[in-house]
Amino acid sequence: MANQPTIYVTDSVTSGQPLLQSFTVSSTATALGGKVDFGLLFSVILSSMGMLGNALVCFVMLRHRKVFYSPTNKLIIHQSFVDLVASTIFFVRRFALAVPPIADGFIGGFYCRVWWSEWPMYGMFVTSTYNLVAISTERYVATCHPIKHRNAFSPFRLKLVMAAAWLAGWLPAAHLTLICYYDAEVRDCGASWPNFEVQAVAGTLIFVHEIIVPITVMFFAYSRIIWSLRRRSRVREGENNDAAREMFSKANRNVTITLVVVAAFFAICWLPTDIYYLLYNLHVHNNFVEHPVYQVFSVIVVLNLCINPLIYCFAYDRFRKKLKQEFCGNRWLARRVGIAEDGTSNDTGTRITVAAGRGATAGNDKTLTTTVQTAGCSFQTETVVAS
Repeated sequence: MANQPTIYVTDSVTSGQPLLQSFTVSSTATALGGKVDFGLLFSVILSSMGMLGNALVCFVMLRHRKVFYSPTNKLIIHQSFVDLVASTIFFVRRFALAVPPIADGFIGGFYCRVWWSEWPMYGMFVTSTYNLVAISTERYVATCHPIKHRNAFSPFRLKLVMAAAWLAGWLPAAHLTLICYYDAEVRDCGASWPNFEVQAVAGTLIFVHEIIVPITVMFFAYSRIIWSLRRRSRVREGENNDAAREMFSKANRNVTITLVVVAAFFAICWLPTDIYYLLYNLHVHNNFVEHPVYQVFSVIVVLNLCINPLIYCFAYDRFRKKLKQEFCGNRWLARRVGIAEDGTSNDTGTRITVAAGRGATAGNDKTLTTTVQTAGCSFQTETVVAS
């Protein structure tokens, strides 16, 4: 499914089929025909990956909510939840499209305007986009304006930010319910713009809302974050503080790589299909739906739902540690083995090492680094102990 509404004509009434459905058929037809429908196959694989990946992120971060309590982490959890819902709707819709003739009356009209129009899926996709905008904005304020950050992203205001992302996704997408309809003559769904002028203006506004605004905000936020971190790193270098320089250098590299990947994947996944749709609304490319390149780009859009857990969470050190603990059975090992000061354990094949060092956040605080090593797993946890 591309990030566009289901439109086939501009001035007349017609019936048609959804965008992604134009190159994927039902699983039953595929089985009967004895052919492999790669469009459907890729759609199912990508949506399944999106559901599993985002569900895993939500599980780990909610299970360790005391660790992931910051506004950034709450927005990441919200991002994963939005992408989980979007992936689920995308998956269900591959197998939940009615075959004409469609029942008339209220049921037929509701089906065409709400489900066939792809409003829920389209709304969730744009909600995901604007939650990415919220994440980049929050990180910008936290990095460049740390004093204002606490009040700007209080728990209540953070909820308002999340609600705003949903409104930014679902309200503009509601125009689909106005241009999609039930055609009683053919007992099928159709879509139509009132005229070319309305279509051109709406298509341009959609492009600005879904691409220009998000990319502009994220580019500005990421650029300022990188610039701020580099400036702080140079200040630390002037102080000849090796520990501080190393810390800020690592943060600089991490933020730079992560945010560049975020911007790049967002542009790769969304920009091609939105450009195609803009050209269609301007009558430059009238048959874009059946174009093979557009069909490929439409599937790539779904990659955005799968990539987000990777670039926001799996590359996140704290998340990786908690994920390792879940898979390695950290609590089970701790109960079974126990931690000894000399680093030994009474469980064959398992070694737990505890190292103490001075913490960087408090004058005399100690940081206990616990390393658990088994035959197939190794992970570390850190605990700050006040002196």
